[in-house]
Amino acid sequence: MLADMKKKLINAIEQAKEQGELTAHKIYDITHQAALESTNELKSNIEHIKETSREIISQATKVLEEKGEASSEKVSAAVHGVIDGIKVSEAKFVDKAQKDLVLAKKKLSQEEANLAESLTEAFLGAKQAVGDCSATMKEDLDKALHDAKLNSIDLLGLTKQTVKEATSLVIATGKNVENIVENTAREAVSKAMKEASFSADRARRISETVLSAAVESAQESNKYIKEVTSSAAEGIRKGLADSVEFTQHELTNIEASAEEYIQEDIEQTKVDIENVSELFVGVLRKVADKSDQLAKNILHDAADDAQKIGCVLQEKAQSASQVAAKKLTELGHEAVKKTEVVAQKISEETKELAERMFAVAKGATTGMWAGAKAAFYKQNDKKGDE
Repeated sequence: MLADMKKKLINAIEQAKEQGELTAHKIYDITHQAALESTNELKSNIEHIKETSREIISQATKVLEEKGEASSEKVSAAVHGVIDGIKVSEAKFVDKAQKDLVLAKKKLSQEEANLAESLTEAFLGAKQAVGDCSATMKEDLDKALHDAKLNSIDLLGLTKQTVKEATSLVIATGKNVENIVENTAREAVSKAMKEASFSADRARRISETVLSAAVESAQESNKYIKEVTSSAAEGIRKGLADSVEFTQHELTNIEASAEEYIQEDIEQTKVDIENVSELFVGVLRKVADKSDQLAKNILHDAADDAQKIGCVLQEKAQSASQVAAKKLTELGHEAVKKTEVVAQKISEETKELAERMFAVAKGATTGMWAGAKAAFYKQNDKKGDE
C-alpha cells in the first residue's frame, strides 16, 4: 500500500510542478490527502502510522529537493499536511464517540487514546524523517515538526510543562519579557482550544493550566513575577477571545440542515460562551489563591478590573452568543441536555517544544497553516457528507 501511496504522491507533485502550481498550499493539499487516505486504510494498525508519516514526509521532501523546490515554506507545508491529515482521519472516530457519549463512553476513551497514540506515532515517524533528509533541510524540517506538535499540544498532554519551560526561557533572557509571555499564553490557549469544540470546561482547564504554569515559573525563578503574571493573564484573555471569535465563525458556517445532536451542541456552546467572562475571572482568582503574595495581589486586581469594566472578551462573547441564538432559531431548536467533552492526555518530551514555543512567541506568529487547515477540515466534512 505504501508503494502505491508513494507513487501517487510523486505523480501529484510532478504534475503540480509541470502546471506551475507547486505552491506551499498545493504541497499541503497533496501530503494532507496522502495521509488521509493512508490512515483511513491503516486504522487498525497504529504502528503503520509512524511508517506512513515517515514515508510521506521523506518522499515529499526528497522530490521537492530534486525539483529545486525545497523552500522552508514548502517543507513546512509538507509536515503540516501529513500531521493534520492523520489528525483529521483519527479525530473522526473521536468525534463519533463523543456524539454517542451516553451509549459509548468506553469506546470514546479508547478512540481518544488511539488519537493521542496515533499522533505520537506520527510525530515519531516525522522525527525519523528528519534524520532521513539532507543536512540542508534538517533545520527547516525540525522547525516545521515542532510547529505541528505545538498545534496538538493539549491532545498530547504537554500544555503545562511546555508553557512553564517556555516562560523560564523568557525569564532567563530578560528581554521583552511581557510581550513574549503574553504571546506565549495567548498562543497556548488559542491553539489548545481549537483542538475540539468550545466548552466552558475546556476553557477553564486550559486557561488555568497556562496561567498556573507561567506564574509558577516566575515564582520559582523569583524574577519578573509582576511582569509575567500580568502578561500571562492578558495573554489568556486574548487567547479566549481568539477562541470565541473562531467559534463564532464556525457557528456562522453551520448548515441549516444540521442534525439534532449538532443543535444540542450549539445550545451548550451558546451557554458556555455567554459565561466566558465570568469563567476568566474565576480562573484568575483560583490561580491567585494558590500563588505567592505578589502574584496573588496582581491576579485579584486583574479579576476586579475585569468584573468592573468588562473587556473585549465580553464583547466577542456577546457577538458569538447572538450568532448562536440566530442559528438555533434557524434550526428550530429548543434547549436540551449538555454533552461533555473528554480529553485523554499522554506525556511526551517538552523541552524542544518549549524552545520552539519561545521562538514562535518571540516573533508573535500565529501559525502559517491555520487558514489552510480550517479550509481542509471543512472540505473533508463536506466529502464525508456526500
